[in-house]
This record gives sequence, structure tokens and C-alpha cells, in this order.
Amino acid sequence: MEGYLLTIGILFMLYEGSYCELYRHDYYCDQAPGGWLKFNPIPHTWEEAALRCYNEGAILASPLDEEFSKTLSNIMIDHGLLTTPIFTGISNVYARSEYQTMEGVPISNLCISWSAEPNIKPSDQNCIAMNTNGTVTALSCLDRHPFVCYRKSGVQLNECGAVDNGFVLDNRTGSCYKAFNMLSSWPESFAICAREGAHLAVINSDTEAEVIWDLAKKVLAQTPVPSWSYVNIGFRSWSEPRTWMTIHGQSLKDAGYDKWSPNEPNHEHERCGTLFAGSSVKDGVLNDGECHVTRKFICELDPKINAAVH
Repeated sequence: MEGYLLTIGILFMLYEGSYCELYRHDYYCDQAPGGWLKFNPIPHTWEEAALRCYNEGAILASPLDEEFSKTLSNIMIDHGLLTTPIFTGISNVYARSEYQTMEGVPISNLCISWSAEPNIKPSDQNCIAMNTNGTVTALSCLDRHPFVCYRKSGVQLNECGAVDNGFVLDNRTGSCYKAFNMLSSWPESFAICAREGAHLAVINSDTEAEVIWDLAKKVLAQTPVPSWSYVNIGFRSWSEPRTWMTIHGQSLKDAGYDKWSPNEPNHEHERCGTLFAGSSVKDGVLNDGECHVTRKFICELDPKINAAVH
């Protein structure tokens, strides 16, 4: 009997392992909804939540069936949300008269119970939130609530451990990088990298400076840019006088690269870190820049993070 139970246990673990294929390290696999889930405790508007999930390769979770509804309720209970609802993926943001999940399932096809008679006007933009007891309610999409992201099983990760094939492994550093051909402020750049499961690129060596410089030159060449061009990377200053640190809390020297452009840093109001890329005189060296100015940017992802879990 003991041998039989041991065999069953091993088969169960093998099944679990085969079902829960590798995904992002901050998600966990649950067989009830048939995929991966992540609870986000920080309240977002519905649009912000949907975008956050999208950038993580997922969608806003909805109670598609009774088992999924129980799973979401359990997540809320586990995180102490006894009276606070979570946004679901159900809304009428695409057409005021049509409520459906992110998967495109009409609300009429869902087995849901309303917490109260819904006061829904066709002209209103409403997003559906779920309570701990499994009931739902219609709220303004501009309200802020926690939420759960969901990724259906069957995902394929690249060599970077990422869904986004924009991340490419560079064997010289062992890190993966993605250059964004869009303009964002330094804080926005930081947030976009974080949503991708990555971070603004941090230079740890002369070799890595060359890698990031090459990426920066390529992405800057895709659209017309000024002759003096920069990209946002992962360092900034704090306190008075300015103390420059990477986003990982290291001094630039301890991180491995502190080569500034001549006469830089130079302006007290320039608190965010950039890299020169677009001038033969100053290419590949550090520069201080204003945080609100929009620039292209480079994200970095450690491929070992996702490989080290699950």
C-alpha cells in the first residue's frame, strides 16, 4: 500500500510539474482557472489595471465559471480583502451597450450574482468588480481597486524567460535587453520596465556600457532625433548634495561603471540618469537629465529570475 501511495504521489507531482509550465516568477499556477495568476494589491483604475496585465503578458481576470470565482474569492480572503472589491476584466469600455470579459465572453453567459440590483445606464462607462463573497457590482472605471492578472496555460517563454520576444539575450553580459522606440519620462520608463518584469538597464561594466550603447544607437536611428541624444537608464540622484545611485541602491562606482561625460553631472535640477548615444564626442558615457523630459529607454531582464523558480 505504501508503495502504491508513493507511486500515486510521484505521478501527481509529475502532472503538476507538466501542467505548471514555466512563466514569470511573480505569478503562480492554479489548475482551477487553467493558468497563471498574480494578485496586485495596489489600487489601479480599470484601464491602468488592464494595461498592467497586458504588459505582463496577461489579462484582467474574470469569474468565468464557479471554480474560477472561488479561486478569486480565495485570493481576496488570503490577502485580507474582506470588504474591498477587486476589478474584473468585465466592462463596457469598448461599446457602452456590450458588457464582456477580456476574453470576449458576454456577461449574459456568466453565472454571476449581483450584490444589489445593478443601476446601469447605457450611456455610462462601467467596469465590474467582484466582492469576496463572489457577488459582483458595477463601478466607475475611474475608481481604484486591487485586481488579479491571469495568463492562460500554454505560454511559451523565450531564452530570456519572457513572453515578449523584444527581449534579446546578450552573451557578453548574460542579461537580456529591450530598447523601446517610444518616448517616456524617466519615471514612466521605470514603470514600463517594471511591468515587463524587468528594470531600467543598469551598467555594471565597460562591456555592458558598450552593449547598451549599441542598443541605444540602433533605437535612436529608427526615428529622427537631435544630434545630442540620450536614453534613460537605471540610475538617479537623491538628497543634497546629489548622491548618484543605481536603482538597485549601489553607487555608480560599486555597480561597476561611473564614466561621466566631461563636465557632467552639471545641473542641480537634473536628477535622472541617461546615457549619451548620438554624438561621436560623448557616446557611451553618463549624463544627468531632467526626470520629466521624454526619451527612449532600455530595459534589462535577468534570464535567471524566471528559471530559478517553479
